[in-house]
Formats: sequence, C-alpha cells, structure tokens
Amino acid sequence: MTISDHSDGHSPASHLDEETLIAYALDSLDADEAQAAAAHLNDCEHCQEALVSWQEVSGQLALLAPPVEPPTALADQVMAASQAARAPTTDAARQALPADGVRRAAWVPEPPTADRALEPAPRVAVPWLTRAAFALAVLSLVVALGTAGWAISLQRQLSAQTAAQQTTQDTLAVMYSPGMVYRKLLGDEQGAPTAKGRFYMVPTDRTAVFVVEGLPAPQPGRIYQLWLIRDGERASGGLFAVDELGRARFLVQAPLALGTYETIGVTDEPMGGSLGPTGQRRLIGALHPPQNT
Repeated sequence: MTISDHSDGHSPASHLDEETLIAYALDSLDADEAQAAAAHLNDCEHCQEALVSWQEVSGQLALLAPPVEPPTALADQVMAASQAARAPTTDAARQALPADGVRRAAWVPEPPTADRALEPAPRVAVPWLTRAAFALAVLSLVVALGTAGWAISLQRQLSAQTAAQQTTQDTLAVMYSPGMVYRKLLGDEQGAPTAKGRFYMVPTDRTAVFVVEGLPAPQPGRIYQLWLIRDGERASGGLFAVDELGRARFLVQAPLALGTYETIGVTDEPMGGSLGPTGQRRLIGALHPPQNT
C-alpha cells in the first residue's frame, strides 16, 4: 500500500494512491493493508470521495464485459466429466436383479485386505480450457477497470474544458458588449499597495469581469472574496485565487444590476468565503463616476 503526500490544510497530509483505492474497492488487499487503508479512510474525505468513485466503477464491471458463448469443446468436456463422476467404477457396483425381479439383499462391498487396498475415488480434472477461461475473465476485469477509470478521467477533463470554454465565452460577451465600461481598483496601502485591478461591466447586466495583478497570495487556508457594496450592504461577487505573479481573472455574478452598486472591494477571507467581510481589505474602487479615459 502506497500513501502519497498532498497537504491542503483540511485533510490528512497524505492520500492513498489510486492502486490501493482500486484494490480496496475490489476487496483484494490483505488483512493488514485493508486495516491500514480503512484507518486512513476514516479521517480523509478526499480518499473517501475517490473510493466512492471506484466502488461505483467496480459495481458496473459486470455490465461492461459482453456475454461470451463458451466453446463447444469446453461444454462437451464439462458434461463428459460430470457423467464420469456419476458413473460406477467397477462391475461389482452393478447388482443384477434375479430372474423373478425381486432384490434379495443389498450388495455389500468386501472389506479391504493387506494386498487389496481401497481404490480412491476418481478425480475429475479441471480442463485447461476452464483455467484459461478464468484467466481471461480476470484479464477482462482488469482491462474493464482500467477502461472505466480512463472514462471517468476523460469525463472530468471534458467537464473542465466545457466549463473553461463557457467562462471564456461569457468573458468575451462582457468585454465586447456595446455598453461595456470599466472601473479601476487600487490596492490598500496597508494590505496590498502594489495591487491593481479593473472591473469590466455593462451597468444594466449582472455579469462582470474582474482582472487583478500584483496581489500577494493569501496565507494557507485563506482566499480572496470580492464584495459589491450598495447602501452600506455588501453582497458577495465571488471567490478567487491568484497565481504566483499575483494575477487573477474571473467572472463576477451580482444579485442585482451592476449599475446599482456604488463600490467594489476585495478582502482576505477564510477558505469557502464569508457571509460578510471579516478579513483585511486588499483593494477598493468606486463604480461612480465612470473612469473610462
């Protein structure tokens, strides 16, 4: 069993590798490995979610392989072996009825002697084709499991690509809208003096594009949250992270038309965001008057 390091601040600093999760889902780990894996799964939500995916895959394996007719020769061998196992082994086992058709007594075999030991019951050999068929079934299971895993990975990639394409389309729709304007945000002197941001919007719409640069990465377990301020009330415009250069771009979804808000700001919040600002302010900008130049 292999455990890889992946610390995210919310789950154990290590996760079970994919091979171990697959083996656990198929109940093919030995007792010690299974016990260790179970102990890890009790405390790791990441691995629990991954295990559920593999258990769903393993549950569908029987449906992935198409039914296969056994070879005629194999069926004949199995039937012949079955009949041979039921057939008597000696003529003495066949007791003939008397001429009058009445059986006088049951046949009792002679006891063994020193020079005549009991003959062992005949064994029915498992045809090599049966073993080959079993090996083929195991191989098919492995291939099906790998194919299913690949299909899940591909589906996730396609979903991510679809989401990215939709985000790009929405971004371009805002940037090229006839009524688009932008507002500048400046970094807070204490929180992020080098940060600069721009807020692209159509005042009558509720979707905007926010672009920032020079914003330091937040501490582990923290994330940035954008706020839309109106009459002293703050509504969340979304969460975002920055790259190693302090850059970010994301779509802002507002509850109301963007032109109804007065100010926008960015604060440093706990991972998952907050209902209202609780962290240090990083950027601030006014939505009125327009600042296009």
